[in-house]
Amino acid sequence: MIGCEYCVDLGPQICRHAGLSDDELLALPRYSRSDPFTNREKLALDYAIAVMRTPVEVTDQPIAQMKEHFSDAELAELTAHLMVVNLDRFNTAFGTSSAGFSEGMVCVPPDRPAGQPAPTRIA
Repeated sequence: MIGCEYCVDLGPQICRHAGLSDDELLALPRYSRSDPFTNREKLALDYAIAVMRTPVEVTDQPIAQMKEHFSDAELAELTAHLMVVNLDRFNTAFGTSSAGFSEGMVCVPPDRPAGQPAPTRIA
């Protein structure tokens, strides 16, 4: 959610390996009004966005809705996956760039503001 180039590049490959189609990946920016996603999947995506915001925007209402559709174990697993995704801050801090996994075909790495150089690798 912070635009880590490596994560934006690798993410679609991981999603494809998990069974998502390119149509589903392309529909993600409009998931709330897209046909490829079930209501349960849309709820999980809403939750993911709320968890990944800074500051976190999870309130009692989304948790109650999630518990109607997900077991405690599923909710814990989803939240743990989101925690791992948040490690993109590590990649961003170290200037890890795209590795060419997706070649911009689905999720295009974000543009840098004009005049902003590529991050320098720390390691």
